[in-house]
Formats: sequence, C-alpha cells, structure tokens
Amino acid sequence: MLLWFFYDQVAYAGILFGPTLIAKKMGLSPDAWTYLMEVFTIVGGIVMLALIDRKGRKFLQIAGFMGMGIFLLIFEEISGLGIVAALPIAGMLVYGIGMNFFNQAGPGSITASGLYGVELAPAKIRSQIQSYTVSAGRTGAAIATFVFPVLFLTVGEVYAFYYLAALAMISAVVTLVFIPETKGALEDSSNETNEMKDVVVAGSK
Repeated sequence: MLLWFFYDQVAYAGILFGPTLIAKKMGLSPDAWTYLMEVFTIVGGIVMLALIDRKGRKFLQIAGFMGMGIFLLIFEEISGLGIVAALPIAGMLVYGIGMNFFNQAGPGSITASGLYGVELAPAKIRSQIQSYTVSAGRTGAAIATFVFPVLFLTVGEVYAFYYLAALAMISAVVTLVFIPETKGALEDSSNETNEMKDVVVAGSK
C-alpha cells in the first residue's frame, strides 16, 4: 500500500503537470509533450516485458524507482543551470528517461498494475488486499494534485522536484528492504492448489 501511495504521488505529478508546468518551460504544447513522452513510455514497457521474468519484479522495481529519482534530480540541476530553456531536447530526454522510461520499465508496470497485491496476498484475501492497495494509490494521486503545484509555485521548482525524487528513492529502499521477489508466486500457488485437490480426490476414493 505504501509503495502505491508514494508511486502515485510521483507519477500523477508528471501526468497532470508535465504537459502544463513542465512543458511550458521548454516551449512545447501539451499535446506535443504528451506524444513525445509516450515514446519513452512504450520503450520502457517493452524493456519490462523482456526482463520481468528474467530479472524479476524486485530488480525492475528498484531500478525503476532509482532511475526516476536520479533523473528527476538531474532534470532539476540542468533546469537550474538554464540548460532546459536553452536546449529543450536535453530536458525532454532527461525527463522522459526518468519519468516515463524508468517508470514504465519498473514500478509503473509492477506496483501500479497491482502485481504485488496479487502475488503477495493469499488467495482468500487477494481481492480485499487489492482494494486497499488501489485506494492507497488513489489517495497518493489526490495528494499530488495539490501538493506538487503548491510546491512548484510557492517554494519553487527545486523543492517540488526534490520532493518527488525523495519519494522515488524512499520507495526503492522500501522495496529493497521489505518486498520479497514474487516471480513465480502465482505458479507456486496454483501448484499447491492442484496438489491439495489431488489429495482430496485420492482420499475420497
């Protein structure tokens, strides 16, 4: 629940305000910004599909959150130096890699798809746990709608991006320390269920 809560604050800040507050700094229209960012999202999704069963969920989630945090910090640094305004393509690349590529290659396809809620929860309470995790995510998204613009417009862009980067990196640490690898969890659960059925059938003969 905590991971989805943190993730949606970072992701929805980009979804809601990327095409407006951030794109404006680069002289891009909201539509142009959205189409360009989707290119990074698609590539990230392809990488996730290629690696999720080879490297595992935990590896991709940690790498994704760390990538988001690091590239958000880089984006803020080059923005403060005036590079984003002078060379918008540099800003687009850095932001797109962090908030779209690493996002979709990692937590956007794992935490935000509800994968952990399904693979970590026992079958009997899986739907209930999933409802809690989704609710936590939506709460994070709601918070992002007012926290990010308030930070951006009052205390400054620097602290707004520091806030998002900190959430991403904290999420990477939480995943590293507390979340087990769940690759193959559903297959194991299915096998256990089938074995129990076999025992019941054998006992009834």
